[in-house]
Order: sequence, then C-alpha cells, then structure tokens
Amino acid sequence: MRFFPACVCLAFIPFVYTTVSLWSAVAAQNTLLDVNFDQHATAGTYTKSQLDADFNTPPWENGVEEGRISIVTGDEAHGGRGASLAVSYPAGKFGTKATGGQWKAFLGETVEEAYLSYRIKFKNGFDFVRGGKIPGLAAGSAPTGNRTADGTNGWTTRMMWRTPFKGISGWPQQLQGQAISYASYFRSGPNSDGQPDKIYWVDADNDRKTLDSGRWYRIIQRVKLNTPKMPDGVLQIWLDDELVHEQTNIVYRTVAGLKIDQMYFSTFFGGGSSWQTSKDETIYFDDFKVSKGDPRVKTPPDLPTADDDIEVQNSEDETETVLDAEILKLPCLVLGRKAPAVYPAQPEEPEGPGTHLSKNRKGQMSDNGETRPSVISPIQL
Repeated sequence: MRFFPACVCLAFIPFVYTTVSLWSAVAAQNTLLDVNFDQHATAGTYTKSQLDADFNTPPWENGVEEGRISIVTGDEAHGGRGASLAVSYPAGKFGTKATGGQWKAFLGETVEEAYLSYRIKFKNGFDFVRGGKIPGLAAGSAPTGNRTADGTNGWTTRMMWRTPFKGISGWPQQLQGQAISYASYFRSGPNSDGQPDKIYWVDADNDRKTLDSGRWYRIIQRVKLNTPKMPDGVLQIWLDDELVHEQTNIVYRTVAGLKIDQMYFSTFFGGGSSWQTSKDETIYFDDFKVSKGDPRVKTPPDLPTADDDIEVQNSEDETETVLDAEILKLPCLVLGRKAPAVYPAQPEEPEGPGTHLSKNRKGQMSDNGETRPSVISPIQL
C-alpha cells in the first residue's frame, strides 16, 4: 500500500494524469504501425480500401483483390471478441499468386532498430505440408527469390513454417510444423552467397520449437541494424515470450542510408509444386505492431498499477483508502506492470534438403557443422 497525506491527494491526481499523458505521447511517438482489425465490426471480404487504411496504402498487393483475405469476428477472432484477419490458401495451390497474401506496409519513418509483433493461429487441423512464409521486417526493395541482397538494395527478415515431409501433399497430412528464420541480407545463407538463412527456432536446450494448429501464438521480432560494413547487426525472435532465435553478427547493409522502413506482409505455401496445399487452409492474424521499443514494456515506472490502493491519513490520523486504481481509471494503470528488461544477445523458394540447419547461442551453424564466427571485423568489399 502507498500512503499519502490527505492534503497531497488532490494535487497528486493532476500530476498522475499529466504523467500519463506524457507517457501516452511518448508511446505514440514510438509506435510506427498499429493494426488490430477491431475497427472492422462486420465479418466478410477484406477490401482494398480497408487494406489501404490499415497498412498505409501499400504500393501493390496479392490476395486482397483475389478475395483470399477476409475479416472474421466472434469465436474465430483472437480472444473470441473483436475482429481478426483471415488468410486463405485454396486446395491444390502454391506460391504468391494462388495462395495467401502479400503487401508492403511502409512505416512513414526510417529507423535503426525496431520490433515487429503480431499474433498468428493456424486453423484447427491445418496441414503444414512442406512449408510456407510468414511476415517480417524489411528495407529497401526487400529482395526475395532470385534477387539477392547486396548490402545496398535492401533485406528481409521473413519467417517460415517448415516440416521434414517430402512425399505427396496430404499423404499423410503434417499436423505439426516447425519454424525457421528465413532472413535475406548481405552474404546471408549457409554459403554466405546472399540466399536466405534457414535457421530453425530452438528453445534454451537447443531443441526445435514445434508449431501446432488450433492455438494462438505471439511472435516478436527485433531487428537492430549493423554499423555499415560491420557484422554487428542483431536479429532476435520470441515465440510467446520465449527467445527462440538470436544472431548478433549480421551485415544487413554496407551503406548508412539503408534503414528499416517497412513490414513485409508475406504469407503463402511454397516452395514449388511439391509444397502445394492438400486442402483449403486458413491462417489467422491479429495485433500487428511495429515499434521503436519492446512492445511488452508498457507501464511507466513508479506509477500505481491496478494492484495498488492509494491511501491517505485523515485528521484523526486514521488511515483510510480514498482512491484506488479502478476508481482512477488511468490508462497506465490497466496496462500491467513493467515487463522485465530485454537485453540483446546475439537470417526464392527453398527446395531440397539444404534447410536442415541449427544454431547455437554464439553463432550460426551450417549443415557441415561449422560455426560462423561472431568476431566483429570490417567486411572486405
């Protein structure tokens, strides 16, 4: 409990409101993108005008005008209320033109460090087949496929779900998947040739993380750009607040002008034809946020939270509760206590067995078992 003299109480209230207002202004400045879909009260096809309003008018898109993106409400939405985004992947299809959706949401500001967070759910009974893409941060032209990142033209930090399956789609169905970092940047990939990284997410015991259908996950991705030409860039990924991937030796860029400027919404089945869907599939998304700071840190320090009563002493020196967090109804009081600080530790279409890689906490492992060095030294161009 916190105790205040009665004469101070009234003066305290405007101080708290002022502090909260300032904190809210700072939080708004730190937020680069915030989309939760709850403004769409009616379920149905997601329109181009809704896309433009939510994601800052992307210059192009796949999937919206084809009718593969929709709004769902009720039990299908995250938490069973509000609205969420549903992306469909028709049976027997693969690739960006026939499954899922793609667009680039530009942030309106370029930054050196950013966090992307969103929620994702694979529909109950989802057949993961061989794999597919999910969104990540990006910069520049966001090179993918046959276009490689050269240090000046851009990079991406998309992610994937994967399975070891190599048979005929649907025989049998793959009801669990794993996840990998599929980032493309200067000299990425197992051969340092600019092809995407294919690094499995792992837990603290270095066991691969499994993705199940029918439940919501929260993914948080942190990108901190490198000093130009220096291998000191950071990529971290959390799955439901568990750190599952980290690198601290990335060369995202060789020029200072290349900065984080977009979220790359990219989700589809593929790979090639052997990755096609075995049946109609759906993935749900919600709560997209790009911010300059960790989205889990919400409450300013030293302010009351919903667990605190504010107590004062009356004229008879008797203690009584005159205000509590529920009565104050201050925005900061319902956001929860400050989360523990997070400190950094340490990346087209894949075909074949070259994706079975692992990594340790000090660097990346290639499939020949060699650890990529984490020593920071200038890149020879």
